Amino acid sequence: MMKFILRSILLLFVSRACLIFVASTALPVDMILQTQSIRDGETIVSSGGNFELGFFSPASNSPKRYLGIWYKEISNGTVVWVANRDSPLFDSSGVVKIVDQRTLVVLNGDDQAVWSSNSSGPGLGNLIAQ
Repeated sequence: MMKFILRSILLLFVSRACLIFVASTALPVDMILQTQSIRDGETIVSSGGNFELGFFSPASNSPKRYLGIWYKEISNGTVVWVANRDSPLFDSSGVVKIVDQRTLVVLNGDDQAVWSSNSSGPGLGNLIAQ
């Protein structure tokens, strides 16, 4: 019985180690599920590699942080969409996630919403932003 328990623990340990290795070497993700979030410093890239979503500052010396989408391959990262244009964050504590099955929300470090897509209508089930 003890051999069986030790073998099970070893198998669990090895499988977890393999899972961590595979996850760390996986290809970039181009979507966010309702159960996930994107923190300031993390981005997702569109499947075609043309666009990137994440937090940015409009100038290197600006403390203001925005959630936006920009052209990935253009050297100056031309921004094409900004979520919290009227409510910038002033540090790198921002998080974006999907709530209520249909609403994209930008949260500050105090977990307070500073911007929301505020969509209306019925829930969409397992929403995936891509």
